[in-house]
Amino acid sequence: MKNVICLSVLLSAGVASAAPVVSAEVTDIGGGLYSSVISLSDGSSIGSWAANLTFSGANGAQINQVLFGGATPVHSESMANAFSFVGSTYTKPTDTWYYDGAFTTVLPNGIAEGANSYRAHIGTAAGVNWGQVAMLHIVSTEGVLNYSGTIGRASQNYSPSGSITIPEPASLALAATGLLLAGRRRRIA
Repeated sequence: MKNVICLSVLLSAGVASAAPVVSAEVTDIGGGLYSSVISLSDGSSIGSWAANLTFSGANGAQINQVLFGGATPVHSESMANAFSFVGSTYTKPTDTWYYDGAFTTVLPNGIAEGANSYRAHIGTAAGVNWGQVAMLHIVSTEGVLNYSGTIGRASQNYSPSGSITIPEPASLALAATGLLLAGRRRRIA
């Protein structure tokens, strides 16, 4: 009986979920634009996600939002895929949208594209378990993306807020190191 109880305690400790972490993988896509893949994680793979987060550009960052045909907002990855056909003026890599492969439900506050903001109130399907999950693809110019809102996970509500520097300081440091090495190499030759 003790082994069963210990195993049960270990299992329940394994499913406990920590506060969600909002992370970003930033990529320079050229033309002064940066793609940020915004992900959520909490160290667990149990339960679905519900997120209502707003991102806004600051310190020069302008969120890029492209309209299909100059009139139709493109909110999800599947819409972006559908509108990215040969001959189309719409370009998926330069637009901001949410990943609807994981986030299948648009919740009551929906998607809102502002002058320099993007709000997504979306959720994963009930009963689907996700650990780290890509949520948004945000394209912006250099600066800072501020975010705030609520995230529901494992019957808990959290209110994350923070900022993402575009481009990331690590990317800048790596680029600076490359420039220094290139300059040093030229002096030696």
